[in-house]
Amino acid sequence: MQSDLAILGFDTSQSHCAAALLKNESEIITELTKMQKGQVENLFPILETLIEKNSISWNALDAVAVGIGPGNFTGIRLSVSAARGIALGLGIPAIAVSSFELMKVGLDLITDNKGIEIFSLPGPRGSVYIQTFKNNVAIDDGQQINIQTLDLDIPFKEQTTVIGYRATEIATKLQCNYLEKELLNIPDNIIKVAKKKFITGLAKGSRPTPLYIKAADAEVSKEKMVNILC
Repeated sequence: MQSDLAILGFDTSQSHCAAALLKNESEIITELTKMQKGQVENLFPILETLIEKNSISWNALDAVAVGIGPGNFTGIRLSVSAARGIALGLGIPAIAVSSFELMKVGLDLITDNKGIEIFSLPGPRGSVYIQTFKNNVAIDDGQQINIQTLDLDIPFKEQTTVIGYRATEIATKLQCNYLEKELLNIPDNIIKVAKKKFITGLAKGSRPTPLYIKAADAEVSKEKMVNILC
């Protein structure tokens, strides 16, 4: 691995523009600007400033990393499109990093990353996004849940830990272990996850796509049925 490894990472899946730059393999410079709207207008000026202030040229980048959500539909689409455009233009990998993966950063210092881990994140209108990992690998695509009506089949509850947002409530419903954890240091952790993927070769051939998660819709359609005459 080259000693001057440089990765640019960013995320607009929530009410912020989060950006970070890895240079010289280990130095991470971060920028986090809170904003409810305006990510479209502000993302590239923030990235350009980050690049220029740290004397890195765009052509010196080895990879670009992007937060794919779950979260705000427009924000995720913006970042993913930007990352794929930058990667295509520079001929470098674009590395997808989900918010569930960000929640996992640093857990090896607390848990052994074995067994079943259910990561939870805030969803819209009081809901929760969850994704299940087994032995450090995602085993589902994630789902949006209502804690009050939660009904998951967990075969090995004593080996299962819920980690993240409202973990205590979810674990109580599932009768398993829990660890309350907030999603912090987003720009810094995007770089950490992306660097690991780059070094281990997981970034090769990858093409980031938004991680959109919607609650299951079990309601009967309200649209009027159309009779088809044969």
